[in-house]
Amino acid sequence: MSNNEEQGQETKSKTEDVVKSIKVDVEHDAGSKPEGKKGTSNTDYERGFKWWLRYIIIPLLSGGGIVTAIIVAFVTRPTPVAAQQVQLSVEQGKTEQVSIATRTLLITQQDLSRLDQNIYHIDENLEIAIPREPSENWEIDNYDSLPTIGLVDVPIIGSSFEMFRAFFDQNPPAIIGIRQRQGHEIVLLESSTIQSVPMNLNLFDNLEYVRAALIGQQKTTIEMTGIDPFGGEISDEMIQQVQSLLSKNVKSVITSKLPLKKEVYSGIYILPVYRDELEKSSLLQLTPESTLLDNTLQYLNFSGYFSPGSFQNLKVDQENRIASFNASVKLHGVEIDGRKTDAILNDIGFIVTGSQRAVFVNLIYLSADDVSIYDSLRDFLKLLRATG
Repeated sequence: MSNNEEQGQETKSKTEDVVKSIKVDVEHDAGSKPEGKKGTSNTDYERGFKWWLRYIIIPLLSGGGIVTAIIVAFVTRPTPVAAQQVQLSVEQGKTEQVSIATRTLLITQQDLSRLDQNIYHIDENLEIAIPREPSENWEIDNYDSLPTIGLVDVPIIGSSFEMFRAFFDQNPPAIIGIRQRQGHEIVLLESSTIQSVPMNLNLFDNLEYVRAALIGQQKTTIEMTGIDPFGGEISDEMIQQVQSLLSKNVKSVITSKLPLKKEVYSGIYILPVYRDELEKSSLLQLTPESTLLDNTLQYLNFSGYFSPGSFQNLKVDQENRIASFNASVKLHGVEIDGRKTDAILNDIGFIVTGSQRAVFVNLIYLSADDVSIYDSLRDFLKLLRATG
């Protein structure tokens, strides 16, 4: 056998190892459990190159590396301004500025107990007061999720966030809100886009992305362990074979997750984030000097409440312990209540911190709704009260 044939066989063998491991990860991502080899333990099955590929390469290639960039945004701490822009319509491009009354939002427990219950609905467990419903078109209730749409809903991006959510408490968050009783069903199709990012985005279609990711992880592994998992320079042939197989397998996973249906209700949602709960996260070892405001932003990001590339105008005021961001997204080619159209989902966030907890206030407004609904939401913001 010639040297070229031997090299070809070696490349093929390595590629087959990659393929087997990738197949396991793709099937696992789709909800099935990988079967171990007969007569071998799980430890044997995860050993060596397959372990490295499964736990190092795949998380990076699936989009996990994208998330790391968000930490840089927190460190820069932009200009301290709380107000954000709401876009009321797609066609006219009309916008309005919305802000929160930060100096009146946080009150003492004693002041909370004195509020007029004819005006306020008071949740004594959460220590949050919100204005009562102005009509039967509105409802006040407790929820375990926020009706948002963002880049985390793009399958290739959203899959990486599951890894980071594990760093925080996995119990459903305690959310109270006042929202429209009638919501909207939004269907994200394979041809739809969020902020111009296609729902069927497959990073593995880009050969140079796969090349850069493999080389980057090879260098990182060598520096951290002294072991070269590829045993030298990664050949073009191997990169092409890995890219081809990854692209095909990941495409099938993406296709299985689409179309994606979401229920969206315009409203105001309030989520308390407690200092002692955040301090349980092992991620805080990386940022021991961070403030409660910083840690709350990190929690909201890794929980998917706002995501890389879909938020704008992140503004942090450490002195006054407040932050705001605009995670609004343009939706193109989506179905809203059965009709294909474009829309803007306004997603404005305010974080105000007290001594023991932060209060995250989230305004959700779909441009398909009447402007009068936004006017009500703006008025609700002025009356919110909570303890810190």
